[in-house]
Amino acid sequence: MKKENKKIALRWEKLAEKSRNTAMASTMVRILARQAGFDWYLVRGDELLEEFLEYDGTQIFRLRGFGITKITRLCDILEILLRNELKIEVEPDLPPIKKALETLEKWNIPINFPCSLIALSIRLRHYCEENQIATLSSLLEEWERLGYSGLKEKKNLGRKSVEQLEEFIESLVSANFELATHFL
Repeated sequence: MKKENKKIALRWEKLAEKSRNTAMASTMVRILARQAGFDWYLVRGDELLEEFLEYDGTQIFRLRGFGITKITRLCDILEILLRNELKIEVEPDLPPIKKALETLEKWNIPINFPCSLIALSIRLRHYCEENQIATLSSLLEEWERLGYSGLKEKKNLGRKSVEQLEEFIESLVSANFELATHFL
């Protein structure tokens, strides 16, 4: 292994070790990846950051298509997440959708809030209309049922639309009022 590769491999191992067993917000990772021009991470499917953490410094270089640039950017994302402690505290008995519903109750937003008033993409609005998803609670149930990968496979729903919905739901789960106001 080249000297430069060894240096990056060591950095990866240290950051991966610190990051294991943390509940990092997958939406935040996607946002950071998008900002970093890290398109390959966004189109890789529903792979979570934890799946990459399983590889040590040598194994990560063996992944097809992984080189110094990709591993360095992954390290940068890990550093940002760890430095800012962007984690979601996961309560074992409370599913994410229940947390979103609690947030809505705390903010005095009715669960029967019309989907047509949520600032979502045209594709998501059409999907809601076609599937009789009229309220926010129905939309949350659909997300819980299908998730990111299930919705991404639906006809006429693109990656960007599903990521936008993921960002909105994540804002409710994490009670991020500032982010949620972009949608409500």
